[in-house]
Amino acid sequence: MNKLILSNPLVRRYYRSLLRPSSFWIYLAIYVSVVILLLFVNTVSAGSMEISYDEFSRGLFTQFLVIEVFLLWGWATYNSATVLKGEILNRTYDFFRLLPLSALQKTCGLLIGRNLPALLFAAISLVPVVGFGLLGRLGPAMEGQIVFLLLAVALFANSLALLASGTASRTQTRTSTTVWILLVVFGAPFALGALFSLIEHASGMGKIDEYSIAFYAIRVPALLLIGLIALYFAVWNILGLVRKFTLEGEPLFGRTSALLYLLGCEVIALGLFLPLLRGRQDEAYPMWLLVSLVPVMLIPLGSVRTFDSYLERCNPLRCRDGVLRRVLLTHSNLTLNVGLLILWAAFSAIAALVSETNMAEFAYHAAGILSFCLVLLLLLELYVVYRPLYNTIGTFLGFLAVMYLIVPLILAAAMRVASLRFYSFFNFFFYLFDPSEGPSAAVKASILVVNALLCVVPVLRIGRRYASIRLLRQTMTGTRFPEGIQRVG
Repeated sequence: MNKLILSNPLVRRYYRSLLRPSSFWIYLAIYVSVVILLLFVNTVSAGSMEISYDEFSRGLFTQFLVIEVFLLWGWATYNSATVLKGEILNRTYDFFRLLPLSALQKTCGLLIGRNLPALLFAAISLVPVVGFGLLGRLGPAMEGQIVFLLLAVALFANSLALLASGTASRTQTRTSTTVWILLVVFGAPFALGALFSLIEHASGMGKIDEYSIAFYAIRVPALLLIGLIALYFAVWNILGLVRKFTLEGEPLFGRTSALLYLLGCEVIALGLFLPLLRGRQDEAYPMWLLVSLVPVMLIPLGSVRTFDSYLERCNPLRCRDGVLRRVLLTHSNLTLNVGLLILWAAFSAIAALVSETNMAEFAYHAAGILSFCLVLLLLLELYVVYRPLYNTIGTFLGFLAVMYLIVPLILAAAMRVASLRFYSFFNFFFYLFDPSEGPSAAVKASILVVNALLCVVPVLRIGRRYASIRLLRQTMTGTRFPEGIQRVG
C-alpha cells in the first residue's frame, strides 16, 4: 500500500501541483460556499415550514449525498478520463511510459493522484453524510451499504474512464476504443439506476429487507448487490489497465482473460435471472438471451488480434510437421470467438433447463443466434486479415454488416412478405418475446441455410489469407511449399 499510494512518485507529483495553496484555495472556496449555502437554505426552510428534526436531517443527508455523487462519480470520473490526454498534450506521456514503476503503480498513481482534490472533499463530505444519516434515523447497516455503493461505483467509473482514455491514446487501436465506448453506453443505465435507487431509498428510509434482490438461492440487499457487481467489474477494469500499461499495442483481453471475463458475466447474469426463470415468467428467458449475449458480442472487439500479431506468433522456427498451422489456429480470433459462443450456449442451456423451455425450441433458437453471430464475427475477421492490404476495408465490411442486419426488414416491408423479416438478426431475436408470431418450420430451416451459405465466402477468403501467412513464414526458413498451394494477396 505504501508503494502504491504514499511513496508513489505520481501521487507526489500531482500532490505538489494540485494541492499547492496558490490553486487549491479556489476549490476550497467553492466547496465552503456550497456547504454554507446548503446549511443556510435548509435552516431557513426548516424554520418557515416547521418540519421535524428527522426530516431536516434527512434533507441534509440527501443533499450531501448528491455532493458525494458529484465529486466521486462526476468530477473524479472526468479527471480520470482526461488525465492521459493531459499527459499527451503536455508532452510528458513518453516520460510517463519510461518511469521505473510497475503497471499497478502507474494505475494507482493516475487514479489517486489526479483526483486528490476530489477525494479530499469527498472524505470531508462523508462526515455530514454519515452524521445526518444517523440523526435522520438511518440504520448503520444501510449507511454502510450506501457508502460502499458510492465507493464501488466510483472505482468502476473512474477505472473505466481511465481505461477508455488509454485506448483512445496514440498507442492504442481503434477497435479497443469502440468496445469501451459501447461499454460506456451499456454501463450508463447501470450507473443511473444505482443513483436513482440510492436517492429513492435515502428519501424513503424504509427497512433494509424491503430492498433485497434474489441472487441464486439467497436474497441480497439491493444496494449491496449493485456495489458488489460494480466492484467486480472495477477489478477487471484495473486488470485491463495493468495489461495496457504492460503490453502496449496488445488487445484489451488475452484469450484466457476473455473467457474468464465472459464466465463471470454469465455467472452474474444467471444469478440475477435464475429466480425469474424458476418463476416461469414469459419474458424471463428471452431477456436472459439478450443480456447474456451482449458481452459475447462485445468481448471479441476488445480481444481482436491484428494480422501483424499473427505473423509474430507464427515463429519461422516452428514451421515443421504442421506446428505452424496449429500455432496459427491456436492464436486465431476465430477459435477464441468459437470458445465464447460455446460458453454462452452452455449457460443458455442451463437457463433453458431451469425455465423448462422446450429443448427442441431452445436448440433452434441457439443455432439461429449462433449462425447470425458467426456471420458478423467472420466479417470482423475479414477486416483483420485484409486491412494490411486495403486500408478502407473496414468501411466496406461495416456497410455489409449494416446491410445484413436491415435489408431483410426493408424487403419485408417493400414486398409485403412478413416472413422475410425473420432473416434479420434483430427481428429473429425479438420474436422470442412473442412466439405466437414466430416463423414457420420451413422459414426456420431456410434461415440456418442462408446464414451457412453466407459464411462460405468469408471462410474461404480467411483461409486463403491464413495460407499466405504460412507460406510467408515458410519462405523465411526456406521450407518447400506443399504442392497446389500458391501465394495469395
